Amino acid sequence: NTMKSFLISILFFLLPLSVNANDANLGRELFYEYLGQGDSLGTNKYRVMMNVYLDCATVPDSLQFFNVYLGEEMYQVSVEYSFGTKFNLDSITYLNNPPFFCTTISTQICVKKLSFSRIIDFPIANDRYFIVTQPCCRIDFTNIVLPYGGTYYVELSAYDQQIQNSSPFFGDMPPITICKNNEFNISINAMDLDGHQLSYKLYLPLRESFNNMTNSQYQLPPYDTVSYTSGYSYDYPLGQNAQFSIDSNTGIMTGTPDIVGKFLVGVCVEEYHNGQLLSTVFKDFQINVVECTPQVTDDISNADDFNNNTYIFNLCNQTQLTLQNQSTDTNYINNLFWVFDINNQLDTFYEWNPTINFPSEGTYTGQLFINPTEECSDTANIIVNVNEWLQADFEITYDTCVGGEVNFTNQSISQGGAITDWNWDFGDSTTSDAEHPLHQYLESGNQTASLIITNEFFCKDTVTVNFDWLPAPPIIVVAPNTFAGCSPLSVYFENRSTPVDSTYEVVWDFGNGDVSMAISPSYIYEDIGVFDISVSITSPIGCEIDTTFLGWIKVTPAPRADFYWLENNISDAHPEVHFIDQSTEAVVWQWTTNQQVFSYEQNPNYTLQDTGYQSITLTVFDPYECVDSLTKMIDVVPVATYFLPNAFSPNGDGINDIFLGKGLLQNIEFFEMMIFNRWGEVVFQTQNPKSGWDGRHFKTGKLAPQGVYNCLVKYKSARNEVREIWKSVVLVK
Repeated sequence: NTMKSFLISILFFLLPLSVNANDANLGRELFYEYLGQGDSLGTNKYRVMMNVYLDCATVPDSLQFFNVYLGEEMYQVSVEYSFGTKFNLDSITYLNNPPFFCTTISTQICVKKLSFSRIIDFPIANDRYFIVTQPCCRIDFTNIVLPYGGTYYVELSAYDQQIQNSSPFFGDMPPITICKNNEFNISINAMDLDGHQLSYKLYLPLRESFNNMTNSQYQLPPYDTVSYTSGYSYDYPLGQNAQFSIDSNTGIMTGTPDIVGKFLVGVCVEEYHNGQLLSTVFKDFQINVVECTPQVTDDISNADDFNNNTYIFNLCNQTQLTLQNQSTDTNYINNLFWVFDINNQLDTFYEWNPTINFPSEGTYTGQLFINPTEECSDTANIIVNVNEWLQADFEITYDTCVGGEVNFTNQSISQGGAITDWNWDFGDSTTSDAEHPLHQYLESGNQTASLIITNEFFCKDTVTVNFDWLPAPPIIVVAPNTFAGCSPLSVYFENRSTPVDSTYEVVWDFGNGDVSMAISPSYIYEDIGVFDISVSITSPIGCEIDTTFLGWIKVTPAPRADFYWLENNISDAHPEVHFIDQSTEAVVWQWTTNQQVFSYEQNPNYTLQDTGYQSITLTVFDPYECVDSLTKMIDVVPVATYFLPNAFSPNGDGINDIFLGKGLLQNIEFFEMMIFNRWGEVVFQTQNPKSGWDGRHFKTGKLAPQGVYNCLVKYKSARNEVREIWKSVVLVK
C-alpha cells in the first residue's frame, strides 16, 4: 500500500493537443534522463520530457493526460494545467521553413515545438515502468486514413533502473518542408548521454486505443496502428517511387519525393549496451512536400534539342541565328551575357535575344551566363551546327520497254553534317528508307516521286520529280473466270498484266476468228470445241509483247434431260413406278415430285403417294455444273371396286351373319344398296358401303324368312364412273 500510495503521488500530466477543429497533431516524442538518487530511500530521480509539435495556429488545451504503469498496474490523476506551477512548460520554439538556396517554395508552413518536463522520483522496482500519452488528433495527412489520434510511450525497464540509465533523445526537428522531385538528406539527430550504441529504423505509428474507458484511462499495450492509404506504407511513407530509406547507423533519411502532400513518418531509435537492448524512443512527425521553383533558371525556347544541359541548334541553309531567351525569374535576373567561340575567338553578346552571324558551316559552341557573379546564378551550354548547303536530288533509270523495277539513285549533297536518313515517297502509297531503292510500279502513266533527306544535325531538304513510266508488261498475265463449260459458255478474261491502261493497245483473239480490243473482255462461246487464246499488248511508245495460250478454253455440249417409265397403268392399287433415264451429257441426276427430291439415282424406283396427275421432274448436271430439266405428268388412277357374296346365315353364331360387300371403297363417292323379296318389296337399304344386311326387315325388325332375295347396288367412283350390280342372295337359317 505504501508503494502504491507513493506511485500515485508521482503520477503526472502533460499538455495535450487540442481536440477541437483547429487541432493539428504533427507528432511528438517521450524520453527520460537519470538525475541521481531520489529524495526518498530506494528511489531514482528522473526528468521525464515530452516534445509536442503543433501547427502554429493551434491553441493547446489546458490539460494533458499522462499515465504511468508499473507492470500491469495503472495509476491516473487528472490535474488542471497552469503555467509555472505544477507542470513545467520549458519552451516554445517556432520552426519555420528551412532556407532553400535560390528557390521559391509554393507553400509557407509554420510548426511550433512545445517542450515539457517533470522531475519525478521513481521507486526502484523489479518490473518496468510504462509511460504513455494518447492525444487527439492527426488530421490532413496524405498517406494515412483519418481521423486518428496518436499513442506515444517510453519504457523504463528494471535493468535501466539498476544501471541508472538515461534514454536517447531526439535533437532538432527535421526540416518541415522538402521540395518535390529534389533529393533530400535529413538527419533525425538522436543523442545518448551515456554513450551507448544507437540504431535507427522506421516503424508503424500507433493510434489511440481507449478500450471502452474514459478519456483519462488508456488501455495497456499492444496498441492499434494507423492504416495507410493505397500506395503507401510505413517503409514507403512518401510513396512507392520516392526511394525513401534510413541509415540504421547514422539516422540519415534520403529520398526523392514525387508527390506533393503532407506525410506521416515514424522513426524509432534503439539503445544498446554490450549487445543488450536498453530502451527504445519513438518519434513520428510530418514531412511536407511542396512545389519548389528555382529563382533563376536558364531557358532558350527555340532550340532544336536539349541534352545534358546543352541547347542544340541546327541551322539549315542559313548562317544566322536569333536566340529566344525565356529564362526566369526576371525579378531575380540582374545581369546576363552570351559567349560564343567563333573561329577560336570568343565573342560576347549582352542582348536579351541576340542575333549571331556565323561565318561558314561548322559546329560552334557557346554559353549563356545568368547572374555570373552572384550566388543565385545559372549557366547554359549551347551548340550550333551550321549547314550552309544541303540539297536533295536523285536520278531515275529503268528499261523503257520492259515493265520491271525502277532504279532510284540518290545524288543528294550535304556540305554540313552527313546525310543520315532518306525518306522516299513513290506516289503510289508506298515508301522506302533505303539510300538507293528499287521500286516496282503496278500502274503505268505519269509518276510522282519525292525524296526527303535529313542530315546528322536534323536539317532537311526535299525534291520531287515527275516522269512517265510507260513500258510494256514484262509478262502477260490473264486470269479467265473459267476454262471449260457447256455451250453457250460465257468467259471473262481478266487482264492482270502490269502495266496496262487505256493508253495501251490490247488485241485479243478468242481462237475462233473473233477478236476484242478491250483490256479485260467478256466473250460467249456458242460452238463446241477447244480454243487457243492470243493476246498482244503495245505500250504508248511502241513497246510490244504477245502471248498465245494453247488449248485454254474447252466448250462441251449442254446436257439434255429425258426419261420415261415402264408401267402402262398406274393406280393407287399399283402406285410403284420404275423410271428410266435417257439424258445426255449428264453426270448427276435429281428427281423431284411436288418440289420434293425423292432420288439422286440414275434409274430410280418410286412409289407415288397420291392419286391424280403427278408431276415428275428430272434435273441433270454435267461435269461443269451446266443444268437442264424436264417435267412429265403421270396419272395415278383412283380405283373403286365392290363385290357381293351369294349367301349368308344370320343365325347369331358369329359366322357369316351379315350380308356385306367388299372391295376398294376409299374412292367410292356415291353408294346405294337395296334388297327386295320375291314380291318386289324392299326389305333393306343403305348408302354406306361399309354397312350390311343382318337379315331383318328394316321397317318391322323381324327376321326375314329363309329364301332367295334380289340385291341392287349402285355406286360412283372418284372419276364419276357409275356402276350397277344385280345380285341374287340366299338367306339360310
